[in-house]
Amino acid sequence: MATPSGIPQLGDLAPGSHVGQLYRDQQDLLDTLVPFFAAGLAANERCIWVTAHPLGASQARAALARVVPDLAQHERSKQIEILDHSAWHTRSGEMTSEQVIESWLSAEEAALRDGYAGLRLSGNTYWLGSEQWASFADYECKVHAAFQGRKIIALCSYSLAKCDEAEVVDVLRNHSISLVRSNDTWEVVHGATAALAALEPNRLHAHQTRPHTVEFYRDTFPAARVAERLCGAMRARHAAAALVTAPHMVELRAALTARDVDIAAAMGRGQLLLVDADEVFARAWTRPGLRTNMVEQLVLRPLRDAIALYGHVVAFGELVDIFARHDDRDGAIALEHWWNDQLIRYSIDLACGYTLDAFAAGDQVDTFNHVCNAHSAFGIDAPPADAEVDRLRVELGQLTTALASEMARRQAAEAAYESTRIGRGQLVRLDRLASALGEVTTRLELVDVMTEIVGTTLDTDGVLLVEHHDNGTESTLVGHGVGVDTMRHVQAASGSRSVWSNDPSALGAESSPLRALFALPLYAGGRRLGMCVMGFATPRELNPPFRALAQDVVRQIALALDRATTYERLDHERERAELASRAKDEFLAMLGHELRNPLAPILTATQLMRLRGSDANEKERVVIERQCKHMMRLVDDLLDVSRITRGKVELRRRAVEVADIVAQAVELASPALEERNHKLSIDVDPNGVVVHADPQRLAQVICNLLTNAARYTPPGGDVHLSVHPGASTVSVSVRDNGIGIDAKLLPHIFDSFVQGRQGIDRAAGGLGLGLAIAKSLLDMHGGSIRATSEGPNKGSEFTIELPRFANTRPSARNTSGAFALPSSRRRRVLVVDDNEDAAFLFSEALKRLGHHVDVAYDGPTALEAARENPPEIAFLDIGLPVMDGYELGRRLRELGGKPPHLIAVTGYGHTSDKERSRDAGFEMHLVKPIELSQVTDAMTKLD
Repeated sequence: MATPSGIPQLGDLAPGSHVGQLYRDQQDLLDTLVPFFAAGLAANERCIWVTAHPLGASQARAALARVVPDLAQHERSKQIEILDHSAWHTRSGEMTSEQVIESWLSAEEAALRDGYAGLRLSGNTYWLGSEQWASFADYECKVHAAFQGRKIIALCSYSLAKCDEAEVVDVLRNHSISLVRSNDTWEVVHGATAALAALEPNRLHAHQTRPHTVEFYRDTFPAARVAERLCGAMRARHAAAALVTAPHMVELRAALTARDVDIAAAMGRGQLLLVDADEVFARAWTRPGLRTNMVEQLVLRPLRDAIALYGHVVAFGELVDIFARHDDRDGAIALEHWWNDQLIRYSIDLACGYTLDAFAAGDQVDTFNHVCNAHSAFGIDAPPADAEVDRLRVELGQLTTALASEMARRQAAEAAYESTRIGRGQLVRLDRLASALGEVTTRLELVDVMTEIVGTTLDTDGVLLVEHHDNGTESTLVGHGVGVDTMRHVQAASGSRSVWSNDPSALGAESSPLRALFALPLYAGGRRLGMCVMGFATPRELNPPFRALAQDVVRQIALALDRATTYERLDHERERAELASRAKDEFLAMLGHELRNPLAPILTATQLMRLRGSDANEKERVVIERQCKHMMRLVDDLLDVSRITRGKVELRRRAVEVADIVAQAVELASPALEERNHKLSIDVDPNGVVVHADPQRLAQVICNLLTNAARYTPPGGDVHLSVHPGASTVSVSVRDNGIGIDAKLLPHIFDSFVQGRQGIDRAAGGLGLGLAIAKSLLDMHGGSIRATSEGPNKGSEFTIELPRFANTRPSARNTSGAFALPSSRRRRVLVVDDNEDAAFLFSEALKRLGHHVDVAYDGPTALEAARENPPEIAFLDIGLPVMDGYELGRRLRELGGKPPHLIAVTGYGHTSDKERSRDAGFEMHLVKPIELSQVTDAMTKLD
């Protein structure tokens, strides 16, 4: 469905539109590109605006913001990117044109996955050097082909000051529609001839210097005359070329052979070119419309190669006639004018063949005259002589044919009523087929539709569908009905060209049960997908209307196959991504467990040293404890990112004062601030501001901002935290006078693993996860965060915004202390851990607190110890050898007597791990490394 372009001269643009723009100055770019992207944002399209001189990214952004007030929000949500060519080129790297095109197509697929209606993009080629033009024009040709059928709208800008006439022709040839700045208006241009005429009106009178003739014939293809024309060219040591349909190609080859032409030898030395017009039409027609880039690729390029060898080419073609016979006479006229433009540049004599039947209707006189006016000479069933006499003969012949056609039409009207009933049935079948193909998302569904519906719609007796793979191999998707062997033979022999035949035996298929068949290549997005062959067991006239119908059905089959392969590829990639995500989560959980295991005895050892009261190594103990806690924070950050990205974090929200959250955050960040001797100033509203939030998670966000400020500010710096309440929101900002943030880094500062610049010593440390976690947690709270900086060494400021809570009274607070004093009652405790260091140090700490402690390193030993001295509390490691902690807990409860309180001690801290330990009978779940305050608090709660 077409969408508004935003540019009045262009109106609505269909998906796949590839628009060229020839501009004069910066104002021209502003006049077109600003409304172009404003319309794209309004149409829910993802937009990429690549700028270059004379309009930079900052100027483009400022101009677009004046008409799109919420542009900043669109940029934050990644709906639009505005960047200079240098940044785009750096991001793209030195890639081939195929890789660049694939990146655009991938961007479109990502936009559709994210719920956008499509992709809208623009690039300015001012940076392009003259030595790069040829390769870039070839790239644009490929882009034009690749964008067909995709939900992409592209506008490419070219400076008139840098393009010569030949380059202007290339621009318009490689785009479906173009805007050319002429005087004070924009001209919409469909071809290079018109473009140059608009720029230099007297430039293009010269097309008469190159013979471009038209020859009309009624029923019989003039194979002899065309063959003589080609033979004359080769006798004069020129090249010869013919672009004709498959049936006419057979007649032409016979006529050349009758004139003693060794066709294979002539083609081998490049002097004779024979091209299938049906195949070119299938790839160049857009129903209606013309892809001139495909004509250039399939026809003009080989002609240029022949000119390089022989200096001149004499050609005959009936591609334009195929356009006319498919009722796309505008396409035929556009192609004729395109050829006029090429004949200015290349040494080619071209004769175009038309059947008068293409203009048989009485209302086709104007079209017929336009065709004649596009040629320098014309004739009917004879070579051109006197131009005016020949034109009169042609016009009389056309009118005669039109009258005969009108009489035949009136005779046919009498039978129309009866055929209407049959026609309606055919329309119903076609509608059913179109609906079925439109819903295909897998190859299996396509096979079902091909088997059950396609044959019925076209009254075929056999269907063959062969898929072509990128590695050059082929596979059969459908081989159904009568004559499958014949159809396989034709498919293998035809390669990628179209075949229409009422005599399959002539194609080399002996004793075929078929009396007619056609084979058409499948194309989508400029790629060849395979071949579709359909056969008929009874004689069938493969006339132009039926061919048009069959081609339309095959195009729908190609789109269905392309969609099915795309969906299946996406499903496969999604499965791979899900497997990779699960593997990553499992790895992070294992990493957390393996890192926490050695941290547990280290932290316990430092706290045991504190309990023993020795001051001899107090400084070293503090260092070890601080670094151990720093490692714990790194592990927690890694696991937090994994949980947040999988949506596994659940907020425990309540009404809470922002001042309380700030106090908690400052307490958490104080060690980092004190370590670097920073001065912290706090400005909090004394009246209190209430938000509905998870206080622990929100404190984590503010703590991350304070910790970042401490890391990236040189020692002795200033850090300022302030709270500013508004009518409906409250903002909290953290400002520092540190090293600042580079402008290029600002858009990515909240991405995972992104950090500001650090020296080789990495004094700031960290994994680059704190800001990513902060942004994710704020998104979950319905808030936002932004970063600003005036540049390197000028400090930075982070501001978060949260909605204020309507209820101004905070919820009741949990006033239990973080560190409970040891229980006055001594307990008998059993500690079981296969890490002997951790078990020993933990037991020593418990003994220091006054408890009786037994230690075991595996399940069987623990059971024996419990039989001798039944414990009141058992601290069990879950990952034990021989008998895991869950099994050991069950066996301890079965020993008899009063069962002990079970507390799980493990390196796994995921919610599912805690639920499993609770289900196994554990009353508490402590995650390594644990502090003694947690232990004493747990034992107090058991009282």
